[in-house]
Amino acid sequence: MRRIFAGWHRLLVASVMLPILSNSSVRAEVKLVASFEDPAQLQQWDIRAQAQLTASWATEGRTCLYLRFAGGQGVLTSSGAMPRDWSGWDIIKIDCWNPGPPYSVTMRADDGDGHIATSWYHPLRTGFTTLEFIVPGFAERIDVSDVTYCSLRVDPPVPARDLELYIDNIRFCRNEPREVFRPPDSQPARLAPSIDGNFVANGNFELGLLGWNSWGMWDGGEYRFGTVSGGDVRSGRYAAAIYCDKPGRGGIFTAPFTLPESGTYTLSFYVKAERPGQIGYGYEAPGNAEVHWASATTQWQHITHRFQRQAGFTGRIYIYSRCDGTVYIDEVSFTGPGRPPTVAAATGTPTSMTIEGDKTFLNGKPFFLIGIYRAGPADLAGSAFNCIPAFSQDNTVDPDACHQAGLYLLPDLSGLMRGHVPEQVASAILPLKSHPAVIAWYLCDEPDHEKWNVPPAEMELGTQLLHRADPHHPTVTVVMPWAISNFYRYKDCTDIIATDIYPLASGASPLQVAEKLDILRRATADRKPMWAVVEATTRATVAQEYAVTYLALTHGADGILYWEYSGIAGTAMWPAIRAIADELKLLSPALCAPDAPVQARCSDSRIHHPASFGRKARGARCNLRPGEGAFRRSFASPPGGLAARRLRPLAAACLRTAGLMPAACACPSPGALFRRRRQPPALHRWPKLQALPYSLDLWVR
Repeated sequence: MRRIFAGWHRLLVASVMLPILSNSSVRAEVKLVASFEDPAQLQQWDIRAQAQLTASWATEGRTCLYLRFAGGQGVLTSSGAMPRDWSGWDIIKIDCWNPGPPYSVTMRADDGDGHIATSWYHPLRTGFTTLEFIVPGFAERIDVSDVTYCSLRVDPPVPARDLELYIDNIRFCRNEPREVFRPPDSQPARLAPSIDGNFVANGNFELGLLGWNSWGMWDGGEYRFGTVSGGDVRSGRYAAAIYCDKPGRGGIFTAPFTLPESGTYTLSFYVKAERPGQIGYGYEAPGNAEVHWASATTQWQHITHRFQRQAGFTGRIYIYSRCDGTVYIDEVSFTGPGRPPTVAAATGTPTSMTIEGDKTFLNGKPFFLIGIYRAGPADLAGSAFNCIPAFSQDNTVDPDACHQAGLYLLPDLSGLMRGHVPEQVASAILPLKSHPAVIAWYLCDEPDHEKWNVPPAEMELGTQLLHRADPHHPTVTVVMPWAISNFYRYKDCTDIIATDIYPLASGASPLQVAEKLDILRRATADRKPMWAVVEATTRATVAQEYAVTYLALTHGADGILYWEYSGIAGTAMWPAIRAIADELKLLSPALCAPDAPVQARCSDSRIHHPASFGRKARGARCNLRPGEGAFRRSFASPPGGLAARRLRPLAAACLRTAGLMPAACACPSPGALFRRRRQPPALHRWPKLQALPYSLDLWVR
């Protein structure tokens, strides 16, 4: 078995990656650190777990290291095995075999000055995984030429349980291809049934959790969600799985749907549990939470229930678990006298988004994205917003309404990716891939999250398959900003990378936006579009909203998204966010312009300008220099560059971000400020405003 496994792994990597290597003149290099062939090698490790050498699941040599972590607690620390100098290497790879349920591990490294870097939550699925730890990600926090401590620890499961792991072939790699994801090749014992008139989209979970949402923290519980294949599937290739980390209540639920006719509707599904326990279900709406309970056993059970509902009732199907083990669900349907609306695949000419370096183009024209989550087309009427991400709205945003309103749409594939079925993306996009409102696929939101971790290899496969199925639309992925090592892990898995940075509601510094975007830009080497997701919240001031927006712009954001409309609708913050969007629209020609032939100089550290962090300014040359008793800022366009009217907002952007100009500025827009020569209130005074044909000089006391 060991030899078959090792050979399969090498054959997979070689067969998929060999064409890439053959087209490259760069030679791959590998430095073996540990293959665990000799008991004496264990002296180079501090192992807080039961450990022994075994021939089972070895991938390098004859034996590997077997570890058993009692209660899910354990650490493997280098005591001389790992080199001190990591510089020049790209990736640390570790071959692992997990014989039990999924869990995750985290690597920590310290340098000689006591700085710490952590690469969080690397998932270990059941079976084989090659862990990959990106060295440049560690270099953001420590001196990788002087690494004095390195450990690999288990992220303890809740409730505690014993964990097992086989480890082999720890190695440093340079110019070696990343690992690839191979979908399960199990054939279904029986085909998934097609149920006529079913209101539940993807009730067989063949598209992962697409069309479903989840929540795992009711009644003090902690649950995770995904899909399974093989023996825990009733029909088709996949079934839904609710994993219990801490007993309470957690569940999955559909997007809301409306019944067209009154009458009796039947909910039907199959369920089984790892250990017997209680499950719940219902067709619920606000103010109408009708929940029923049943016992789940270790064998598949058929659950049915009839609901009397009136025409026009809008609700969701909920299926809950109260079990302390894994619950499996399959073949969910909801049928009755009415029929769900027919969804026909869009036809016609799609809107094509292309990418050149870090710039995006729609049908060949430069495009700067201004979007907001959890809004409908009617909510954005008359605003400068041009896009709605469908994430967190169950893909219920009407693409036809978006198109009629002049808005673009990012359909959400997070449920599919979190269900770990990237091979199904081509089927998932069929209804919308030719719709003119669609400009990109929102591949996954926060794939690096602890609760639904989607490994980079699965993300990369999803992007590759989408490229084959749809050459007109790139992929977008939002990664979390707090674990900066993940910027480096996920940077190659998507065409457009974004991060969601929310310092305002928590009272943290808005400068976090600048720091995180600088790191993300370094990770991508400024070679792909980078979008920023910033807060729109009533817990912030208008000045803070301006600050995070313009910090994002000046630190390289190629698109701005706000989270979220529903939390500020009907409040005083919504008109302020609309005003900022108006400014972004005014700035868009400059933000989409080519890099300026003459680059900026900046002598004032308070100015957050592209010159401050090495990014090339677009379309304009900016000379920033202090004057006696005042600050003078000269923003000039080279001959043949942008007109002065497009540069004036850039001046306001830099000054506003530096705190030298009031965020609200007491005027509709920076352009209006310069046209009217108004003096804003508070402590800021503008003694002179002078507009020249290609320049704008400002003095600010």
